[in-house]
Amino acid sequence: MAEIIKFPADPSPDEVLQGSLGQLAEILLIGWDHDGNLVIRGSVEMESAVLLLETAKHTFISEMFED
Repeated sequence: MAEIIKFPADPSPDEVLQGSLGQLAEILLIGWDHDGNLVIRGSVEMESAVLLLETAKHTFISEMFED
């Protein structure tokens, strides 16, 4: 269903973005800027953003308890 790519410990935001160049059809970017403000950017409509968030949440929770 989803491909979770394991990054090395504590990659920088730039390293994560560089590693994703040319690989994504759609993106939802969520993070904190240097002033501590929440930043949300993406290439998807609001409905797709919510679906991406919920799918990612489900996938992460499933991965945490999988063994």
